[in-house]
Amino acid sequence: MKFMPGKSGNPHGRPKQVDFLSEHLLAFYKKHQDDIDKVGEVALRKAVDDAEPWAVKLCMEYFYPKPGKTVAISKEQTTEVNVNIGSF
Repeated sequence: MKFMPGKSGNPHGRPKQVDFLSEHLLAFYKKHQDDIDKVGEVALRKAVDDAEPWAVKLCMEYFYPKPGKTVAISKEQTTEVNVNIGSF
């Protein structure tokens, strides 16, 4: 096939990439949005009212993430967490 001047060799462009993980997480969030918001409220309350180090770290990393960083909490930081969601 000979390329013609002024004509694209790929008229339809690059095929769109589908990120199945992002679509799955978005569907999960939409389905459980109220529960996820409650968990976020619990973490924020623990950070503000009780000054729990794990909650402060989680909230700071979520609200002010460093570029390219993910939130990670060690197992030791979560062993003594006791939360009553019914109080909210």
